[in-house]
Amino acid sequence: MKTQQELDYERIAEAITFLKNNFKAHPKLDEAAEHVHLSPFHFHRMFQELSLIHISEPTRQAALSRMPSAA
Repeated sequence: MKTQQELDYERIAEAITFLKNNFKAHPKLDEAAEHVHLSPFHFHRMFQELSLIHISEPTRQAALSRMPSAA
């Protein structure tokens, strides 16, 4: 059986994947929270605590990774 911390990490990982996969739609914090079945307040607190990055970082990274490189 998984611990609560393991479940929380899985939720945050799922949220990061959601944010990266939907970066073109500019998902809001509420949408990411809903995707992992958490309140926006609890999701934001847990995201910052467990990921140590800002909520906008996954979408920024996804956008940058899809930019054409300057050659």
